[in-house]
Amino acid sequence: MKKKKPIIAIKADKNSKPIVFTGDKPNNSIREILDKFNEDQKRLRDKLKAIELNTKEPLADLTKKIAETNEKIKKNLKPQTDAVSLLTGKPIEFKSYNPFLFSNRLPKDKSGIMSLLSRPDDKTGRRIRYLVPKIRPEGHKRKPITGTGLSSYMDRHKIENPVDFAKTYLTKKGKDYKIKGHINLRFLCEQMNVTVEEALLYICEGMRKSHSRWREHRINKEYWRGSQDIINLVGYFDEKVAFHKKKKELNAYTIKSLYNSQYVKDLFKNYGCVTGSYSEFTRWFKQMKHHVYAYRLAQKMKSKK
Repeated sequence: MKKKKPIIAIKADKNSKPIVFTGDKPNNSIREILDKFNEDQKRLRDKLKAIELNTKEPLADLTKKIAETNEKIKKNLKPQTDAVSLLTGKPIEFKSYNPFLFSNRLPKDKSGIMSLLSRPDDKTGRRIRYLVPKIRPEGHKRKPITGTGLSSYMDRHKIENPVDFAKTYLTKKGKDYKIKGHINLRFLCEQMNVTVEEALLYICEGMRKSHSRWREHRINKEYWRGSQDIINLVGYFDEKVAFHKKKKELNAYTIKSLYNSQYVKDLFKNYGCVTGSYSEFTRWFKQMKHHVYAYRLAQKMKSKK
């Protein structure tokens, strides 16, 4: 029987794990290996520290040099004028640039819709956020704030007050206003004298105005968010159709059969929606079934790749 070699475990230091050696090595050679290991570790740490210092110092020096160069150029530069400055009546402003300086404040030259969110600071020139400016009415007329597209819309439709936007937009020709995100909507509501609470109330009232509109938000858009209920509904219908085809004694399973089924009643009840008339349900189901079939086909093609 082969004799097992004794195992000697010695720690290199108090923070490291034990290094295991078999007993065929003399204690002196083990100590030499450990000493060499510690020296290599120290050399590696010193090397990494040197690299870190050499990396930080040039970057700091470069940043300082860029700032100094910008200051020299600013002092030596005299105000100039060209076609643009002649129109504004202001000298060209030299803008320094340092790629290593960062700020979470808005830049000086923000314009358009974002300029409405802030005003320039008198000392630094940086923009400070503030509330939407109030424009005083002139009798029954009032001009809108600029930067939202409301001015051109009012000119096209001969509107004298932003509040009249509510009437015009509901007409067929009034749908030419393009909303640009929720920030744009916020300014539009303010111009129409609609508070946040009123906007929320009107959204809820609008969603509940008709059964079809509520179904659109409550069921249809939940499907586009990833809900499986409509996919399961179409799957249920397909299974019933296939089963009734196999059983000759059963009548064909149709959309009307699905409309009168307990499955559909429970589904719409869970969503708090009304199934509506048979014709309404048929149009809705055919539309959703088309989307489900398109989704299945896309998944099938994706799996083949």
